[in-house]
Formats: sequence, C-alpha cells, structure tokens
Amino acid sequence: MKAIILATSETAHLHPLSEHIPSPMLPLVNRPVMEYAIEWLARAGVKQIVVTLHHLGGSIESYFGDGRRWGVQIKYLLQKEPRGSAGALKWAANELTETFLALPGDALIEFDLDAACVFHRAENATATRIVCDARATGAYLFEPRALDAIPARTLFDIAIQLLPALTPVRDFAITGEWCALDSFAQYQDAQRAQLERATRVPGRQIAPGIWVGRNPAIHPTAALAAPVCIGDDCFIGSRAEIGPNAVLGANVFVDYEATIHNSTILDRTYVGKLVHLADRVVDRTLIVDPLTGQGARVVDRFLLAANTPESIGSGLRRASDFLIALALSVIALPIAIVIGLLAWIGARGKLFARKARIGSHGEAADNSTTFDLVHFATRADSRIGAWLERWELNRLPELWNVLRGDLNLVGVKPLTRAEMNLITEEWQRQRFASRAGLTGLWYIQTARAATLDDVLIADAYYCATRTGRDDLRVLWQTPGAWWRRAMS
Repeated sequence: MKAIILATSETAHLHPLSEHIPSPMLPLVNRPVMEYAIEWLARAGVKQIVVTLHHLGGSIESYFGDGRRWGVQIKYLLQKEPRGSAGALKWAANELTETFLALPGDALIEFDLDAACVFHRAENATATRIVCDARATGAYLFEPRALDAIPARTLFDIAIQLLPALTPVRDFAITGEWCALDSFAQYQDAQRAQLERATRVPGRQIAPGIWVGRNPAIHPTAALAAPVCIGDDCFIGSRAEIGPNAVLGANVFVDYEATIHNSTILDRTYVGKLVHLADRVVDRTLIVDPLTGQGARVVDRFLLAANTPESIGSGLRRASDFLIALALSVIALPIAIVIGLLAWIGARGKLFARKARIGSHGEAADNSTTFDLVHFATRADSRIGAWLERWELNRLPELWNVLRGDLNLVGVKPLTRAEMNLITEEWQRQRFASRAGLTGLWYIQTARAATLDDVLIADAYYCATRTGRDDLRVLWQTPGAWWRRAMS
C-alpha cells in the first residue's frame, strides 16, 4: 500500500502563522506535525509515500528529504496552482495504482490501519472515510478507480465533490488519536497532549517532564515547571519562570524575570525582561490568544521581537567571542607589530584601511547596520601589499572588530551595501538570521574567488543548521582553510 500526504497548505487554518510556515511544518513540541504522520506510517509498514506540495513546499522537502531517516521513501509532486484535495489526488494519479491511503499533512492522526484496510476490502468500497466521534478526519482509503471521477486540472474537493460521485462509500470509526489543528485552541490542546504523553518529546530529559535541546544556556535561578519542552540553542535568563505546559522553539531568548505559562513560543523569538505570557502562542512579534484566535503585532522590541543579534548581544556568545578574540589578539600581538610595520612600508606611510561592511541584520537588508572593517593598508602596486593580501595577513586587525562587537568570531560573510542590494530571493534572505563573522562556512567552504551566489548558499546553510558545536568546528577548520586559500 502507498500513502499520499496532502501537504499543499491550500486551506490555512492558523493564519497568520501559515503565511510563512506551511501548515504541515507547524511545530508540535518542536517537531513538524507531518513528522508524526510519517512516523506512524513507517510503524504501520507503509514505506512508499507521495507528498503533494504547493504553498511553501520547499521547506517541507528540505526538512524531510527522501525519507530515509524515518525508514520510508518519499516522492514529492509540486503543484504550481491550487487543485483542491481531490485535484491533488488526480495530479498524483500515476503514482496511485493500488489501494492507497490519503492523509492531511496538517493534522495529527493515528489509528489501526490494518483494521481499516480489512474493513475497506470486506465492504468492497471504492472509498472508506475515516471518522472519529462521527466527524470526518480528512483521512481516506481509496481504490484507484476513484480517480476516474476527478476531472483533470480542476479545483476539486474530496468531501464535497468526490465522495458524492463515488459508490460505495463506507465509514470506518476509529478510537485512535486525532486532532485537526483547525484552530489555535486545538493547536494548544495538541501541544499539551504531546507533552503529557512524554513519549515523542525531542531533547534530553533533565528532570521528570522537562526536556531540553542542544546547547542550552539556562540561568541557575530560572524556574522550570513540568511539563516543559525547550528547543535547541535557547537562553533562559535569571529568575525567569517557564512552565507548566510551555513549549519553546529553537533559538528562543527569554530575558530575566520573564514568565511563560501554558504557552507556545516559536523559533527565534525574543521575550523581554519581566514580560508575562500565559495561554498564548507567540511567533516573534506576533501574539495570539488561542481561545479567540485573535492576534496582534507587538511593536515594542523590548517586549517581543525577532531573536536578532541585537536582542542577544549581551548573552553568552558575545562574552565568549570577546574572550577568545582577546586571547588571540594577545597571542598575535608580536606578529601583528611586524605585519603592521610591513604594511606601513608597503602602503607608504599608511597603516590602516577601513572598509564599510554590513554587520548585524534585521529581517531585511534595509534594517542592517554598517560598520568599518579594519585592515592593514595595502597598495595594489606594492609587492608587500600583494604578499599580505595573498596570505590574508592584512586581516589581522579584524580581531579589533570582534572585540568591539562589530563581528562574531563565526558568522556570515561581511558584505558591502552593493552586494546586499543584490539579495532578492527568499533563500538568500536566510543569512539575515546571523551577524557577520570573522570566519564562517563562507570562508572554509568557498574559494577566494567565489561568486556572491556561492557565498550566499554557504551563509544560508550556516543559518539553517548552526549550533554552538558547529561554530567550534568552523573555528577549528579555519587555519586549514587559510592555508588552502593562500596556496591556491
């Protein structure tokens, strides 16, 4: 048997979250809701899965890949236009040549699939509707002949248009898990249910009911009340209170004495000092009341904000970067004096050169800040200058930029304003999630003469996958990259 997951996000229930997060990728305790469906299918023995995509489909394919991590094989079919739930089946008709299961990609559902298949075959049904408490779940078993009733390239709905045209259609009642996630209230109920089940919560359980992801920075005076799930690379400030029933995504920064109860805080959100959040869903500047579904944007960045470098500049990363840069500066001081003297001779009495670069970013290029990147001065017609540039020794003063806070040790490449103006595509804008760095994937993975696209690809990948451990790995690999670049 094959399964088809309808992940087109044509009907977006959790607006405005669904504007930038496709509904199958909405996180339930920090895992996309569609991941639960794929895990269930794998346990049920369904290894061949077709996924139909439309709205923001790239993020779904990027996360799930070919499915091997879950022990399944996933094939993606991209729709360039909306086709409805039944229209998506017709689009995938060539893949659906035997009895198949159709599932919504944005619902939580588990049931006895073997029992449903036995019922479907015994009834000789063309379609079997999976129902829970007399309500349709959006899951169906179909025979391939059902596809003949769907017109090609037409917006067509399973429940409204396809099922009335089929015979026989049967209902199979389930007692398993089902949540449609049609509203923020249902979304919060599903979060609590997954926390209470305590079987599929990601991270390390540091105490009963408390799960923490990688690279946490939790102040000793912070209070965590179970159940709580804290994502990767989170910072919890002094005397903050988290829980019960709190889910924090990755890279969430909770400032001191903030309280978060019965709430979901999505990735890359800054929660300000003394802010109290209870029974809310928060995505950076968006705050939603699950009971009413009403949302509002908070414009005061000291209350809620995107977790940009400005919001965490006083955190542990800034302190560690400063200390490492200070140590490197002391070690390199004798060499820097010699190199500085050579630069002064080669540049005919000029010691330093300053080049305007983009440092920290907001969520768009026009919110970026500019700083002067300090180099030893070089001249194009000077052999000394050419030698310094080849070995990149003219970059030694950039450690001063790290000490000043203009640069991270590891980050995206510092770009000129003209280069920033060439960033137009959404994937390129992923680099805005990080500050510029003295080194980074852009340095260790690209050649000296790399194109801007090569640099942007490396930067986007860095921002999407970065962890503290990865930053240490980049630092470790930088001397080798420096040697290869000099010898190329």
